Amino acid sequence: MIEKKLLFLFVFLLIYLGFSAISQTTFTQQQVPGNSLLDSQIINYVDKKIEIQGDCLTVDNVFGSGSMSPTFGENHSLIVDHCFNQSDINIGDIICYENNIDHSQSHRVFDIKEDSNGWYAVTKGDNSFWKDEYKVRLQDIEGIVIGVLY
Repeated sequence: MIEKKLLFLFVFLLIYLGFSAISQTTFTQQQVPGNSLLDSQIINYVDKKIEIQGDCLTVDNVFGSGSMSPTFGENHSLIVDHCFNQSDINIGDIICYENNIDHSQSHRVFDIKEDSNGWYAVTKGDNSFWKDEYKVRLQDIEGIVIGVLY
């Protein structure tokens, strides 16, 4: 009986470690946002409110499934740059986009490709085992995350 329990535990650990290895993403290019936020654009108030100065920058609250945990999750806020070009989007960046299913989403750029319809990004949540199934076209992208407020 003990042998069966040990065998079960061993198989469980192998499966768990295998899925853990699959879920870890190794990026060959930069792993941080390509854009930056200047210190002069952040104003910190005594009552713990933060104002971001810039025509293209917004602070957006996170709602969702936890697919980007531990990078960010519920009750966190994202600093998003809405003024960007295709060349500003790099593997490793986190982008906000319409996912063609039902809502806006923020996931990391896993790969950048082209097909007969042009440029698209392949995305993946940091806490997901698999890449997202849809192609994120440039016109679907709302912005690039340049910071997270915890």
